[in-house]
Amino acid sequence: MTKDQNLVSVIMATNRIDKYLSKAIESILNQTYKNLEFIIVANGPEKLNIKSYIEENFKDSKIQIITSSIP
Repeated sequence: MTKDQNLVSVIMATNRIDKYLSKAIESILNQTYKNLEFIIVANGPEKLNIKSYIEENFKDSKIQIITSSIP
């Protein structure tokens, strides 16, 4: 990372684990621009399962997981 690269925040919301979740996460993590933070908002009734799934399958310091208080 160089000084002139701005930090980019990518925010993704999800309310379920499906066949597209892993592909979406991988797509963001595989970007050529590396100075980014990846914020994933897990909401809905599966939010704790989503959080666990991401933590277990994606070990990347760029990822921050937020669970929504919305049921």
